[in-house]
Amino acid sequence: MNRYLLCFLLFFPLFAHGQTSVDEQPTFYTLNHLDGLSEDSVLQLTQLSDGRLLVVTKYAIDLYDGISFNHIRRELDKRMILSGYKGATHLYPDGDRLWVKEWRHLVCYDLQRLELCEQALSLLPDSLLDFYIDHGGHQWWLMSDGIHSADGRLVFQAPASVTPLIVQDIENLNDTVYVFYQTGLVAAYAFSDGRLLYSSEAYSQAESQRYYFTSLVVLGSDHCFYQLRTGPGGGIFLRYDPAARAWKHLFKADGLLHSLVVLPSDIAYITLPDGYMDYDLRTGVSHHYTSLRLPDGSLLDTGVNAFCHDRTGGIWLGTYNKGIIYTSPLSGLFETKPLDLRLHPILSAVFVHGERVCQDSVYGGQVLTRAQAPYVRHLRLRHHQNSVAFQFSTMNYIRPRSTCYRYRFGNQWHIVTADSAQGGFVDNRGALYLPLVGLAPGHYRLEVMASTRPDHWAGADVVTLTIEVLKPWWRTVWAYVAYVLLALTLISVVIGLFMRGLRRRMLRDAREQQLMLRIQNLVEQVNQYENAAAQLVLSDPDEEDDTVDAGSALSQQDLDFMNRATTLVEQHLSDTQYTVEQLARDLCMERTGLYRRLTALMDASPVVFIRGIRLHRAAELLKSGKYSVTEVSEMTGFGTVSYFGKCFFQEFGCKPSEYK
Repeated sequence: MNRYLLCFLLFFPLFAHGQTSVDEQPTFYTLNHLDGLSEDSVLQLTQLSDGRLLVVTKYAIDLYDGISFNHIRRELDKRMILSGYKGATHLYPDGDRLWVKEWRHLVCYDLQRLELCEQALSLLPDSLLDFYIDHGGHQWWLMSDGIHSADGRLVFQAPASVTPLIVQDIENLNDTVYVFYQTGLVAAYAFSDGRLLYSSEAYSQAESQRYYFTSLVVLGSDHCFYQLRTGPGGGIFLRYDPAARAWKHLFKADGLLHSLVVLPSDIAYITLPDGYMDYDLRTGVSHHYTSLRLPDGSLLDTGVNAFCHDRTGGIWLGTYNKGIIYTSPLSGLFETKPLDLRLHPILSAVFVHGERVCQDSVYGGQVLTRAQAPYVRHLRLRHHQNSVAFQFSTMNYIRPRSTCYRYRFGNQWHIVTADSAQGGFVDNRGALYLPLVGLAPGHYRLEVMASTRPDHWAGADVVTLTIEVLKPWWRTVWAYVAYVLLALTLISVVIGLFMRGLRRRMLRDAREQQLMLRIQNLVEQVNQYENAAAQLVLSDPDEEDDTVDAGSALSQQDLDFMNRATTLVEQHLSDTQYTVEQLARDLCMERTGLYRRLTALMDASPVVFIRGIRLHRAAELLKSGKYSVTEVSEMTGFGTVSYFGKCFFQEFGCKPSEYK
C-alpha cells in the first residue's frame, strides 16, 4: 500500500490483552518494493538516533526518512570472518557507521556516504572471534585470551566454570560490564579495572544444553536485562535483575524466538516464525498474533523476522517476504484528539537553484557535500549559489498533516504548518519545504524543530545547519590585496613616468640653455667677422701698414682670395655637386694649392671651409623661421636631412630642429 495513504488508516487499540480475535487486532499497512524498499525479505530493522528507519535485507541496507528510501548494496564478498559468532543478524549503530554481525561474518557501512567502510574493518585484529557494542557505545572484542576493550585498556577473563569461552552478549550498566555466556551464565566485571565481581547462572548445566544456540539481550526501563535464548530445546524468555543478582524464567516456547523489544510500558514484543506476540511483564499475560489485518480488510499470514518500536509509539515489523508492516495505537482516521509526540526533524534533501544536491554531486565545478543529506550540517556556497532550499521530514506516520515545524533563520522564530501561507509549507506527507532565496554573502544559521502541536516546543530536538555564502572573488581579501598592489604599481609607474619626464625636461632645458649660449657666441662671432670684413674693405690701402699689424692681420691679397672663395661657395650653395675640385678650378688653382692656402689662412681644409659656409647660411635660414629643416637642407646643398642634421650637430652642438 502506498505510504502516502498513512494518514487515512484506521487503527484499533493495540494493547487490549485477553483477546486474540482478528477483529481486535490493530490495522497494519505495508511498505514493500513498490514503495522503494530494495526487496521484501527483511532480516532486521532498527531506528537510528536521527529518527530514520534502517532496514536490512538479504542484499541491501535501506534508510527510510519518512519520504523516500536510500540504499547501500551489501557486498557479501567483502565481509570479515568472525568465527566466534553463530547467531542471526545483529545490528550495532555506531554514530555515522553501522556494524552488521551475522553468521560468522562482520561488516561495517558508512551511513554518510552509503558505502562499505573497509577502513573500520582494517583496524580490527585478525584474531578477532566476536564483536560487540554495548548500549553505551563501547566496543568489545572477543579474543582467544579473553574479552578486550577496543582501546586495549581492559581484558576480562571468564570464570573458571565457563568452558569453552563463547560470549553471546555484552552490556554496560552503572559502570559494571555484564557478559552473557553461551552456558546461560552472566558475569559482572568492574568497568574501572576489569575485575570479576560475581557471576550468576540462569539455569542448570543440563538445561543449558537446550538453549545454547543464540541470545538477544535488551535493557528494560526497570534496569533489568531481558534475554531471549534459543537452542535445540526451543526458546526461553528470561529476566535478570542486577540489583538482586537473580534470574527469572518468564516463559518457554517450543519454537524459535527471533527478536525482542521491551517498551517503557512494561510490554515486551517478541517476533515468531508465525507472527508476533506481546507479553505483559507485570501480569505475565501474553497474546499471540498469527494474522495481520491490512487496511483493505485482507489478512496477512506471514512470519515476522524483526520488530522495531519507534519514538512516536509506532510498531514496525519486518517480514520474511512481505516487506515492512506498520501500525500505531495512538490514532485513527476520525481521531481528533491532539497528538503530543516527540518528533525529530530529518534533513531529507537539499536543493541549490532547484537542483537536488546529492552525495559528491558537483554544482558549478564545486562538490557541495560529501555526505548524504541527513548528515549535512554545513554548506559552503559560492556567491552565485545563493538560492537554496531544504526539505525536512519526520517519522510521524500517525497523522502526517498534523506535523508542524518551527525554524529560526536570523533572530526570529517562525512556525510552519500544513495551512501556512508563507515561509515554507508542509505537504500531506508531513514534509517541510523551506526555501531561502537570494542570500547575500555571509554566514547564516538555520535551526529547525518539529512537533505535533504548534504551541508545544519545550524539549524539542533541534537540527542546526550553518550556511556560508562566499563573496565573489573580486570582493575577497586577496582581491583587495591585489587591488592595493595594483594601485601601488600604478602609482609607482605614474611617479616613474613623471620623474622621467621631469628629468627629460630638465635635460632639454639645460641643452636649450647651452644652445642659446652657443647661438649667442655664434652671433657674436658672425658679427665680429662681418665688422672685421667691412673695416678691411672700407679701409685706405695707404694707411694699411699703419692700422694693421702685418703679423696679426690678413693681407689685402689674402682677403681678396677669401672673399672670392666665399662668394663662389655662396653662389653654388644649393648645388650638392659643388666640390673642392670645382672650387679649385673656379679659383684657377690646383686642389693641393687650395688646400695649402686655406689651411694656412683658416686652419681648416677646403671641405670644412665649404661645409662651414653652408652650415652658417643654414643657421641664418633656420633663424628666419621661414623654412623647414628639410627645405634648409636642400637650399644649403646637403644631400640628405640626416647628413645635414649630423653636420649641424657637430658644428653647433644641437639639432637643426632644436636650433629652429
